[in-house]
Amino acid sequence: MKHFFVMMAFAAFAISCSTNKDQNSPLNPANFTTVEWLDSTVSFGSVKPGDPIVVKFRCKNTGSKPLVLTNVKPSCGCTLADYTKEPIQPGAEGWVSGSITNKNLSGEVRKSIVVNTNTSNHAEQVLFIEGIVNTGDDAVQTVKPDIKIKVIPNKN
Repeated sequence: MKHFFVMMAFAAFAISCSTNKDQNSPLNPANFTTVEWLDSTVSFGSVKPGDPIVVKFRCKNTGSKPLVLTNVKPSCGCTLADYTKEPIQPGAEGWVSGSITNKNLSGEVRKSIVVNTNTSNHAEQVLFIEGIVNTGDDAVQTVKPDIKIKVIPNKN
């Protein structure tokens, strides 16, 4: 009988610990929020082979609970991703950065990063990195991700 009460007390303790953990989990529906991606496609412009390619995507927590980036995965081995690891408070912005190893790329490049968050629809946000790795003798112009320009070649 004594063992029964010890086991029951242990079971109650274990259940209460797991319940507290679940209540704080970003996957608990009580902690769902909303997110607005301020950048979902970023162009790195035109670069030479071997030039570094690094872009940054921004997101804003438009909900009333902290936003958590729960899973961030690049689409291939040549792309690396980093992101805001701490919860993003309501009204605040977070980021995901992507860098591409530009050793064996040429021509038009389009890579992606898939992001999961604690939103109610559990939708995956796909972020796109795109641009041109120029292997020819043409003049190459590097463009910052937040500046959009149109390059018109000189016909002389």
